Amino acid sequence: MYGSAQTRYSYQGRDLIEHGGANAGFMTQVARLPNDNLGVISLSNDYNGHYLMEAAKFRLIDDILQLKRVDWSSR
Repeated sequence: MYGSAQTRYSYQGRDLIEHGGANAGFMTQVARLPNDNLGVISLSNDYNGHYLMEAAKFRLIDDILQLKRVDWSSR
């Protein structure tokens, strides 16, 4: 679902709401898991760093919430 410039979806059965942005030279992404009282902010000064930011975000979520670990490096 998309609304108010936020994306909402399920990640490993958890409710995840996020919003990102980019400009020449940097990218940002704010992810919230409201039912788990967790927020993760990803920042990059590499405009093409989207995949690295996604991998880092999901790795942190997996580790903090002790979810099934996904091998993000192979994806």
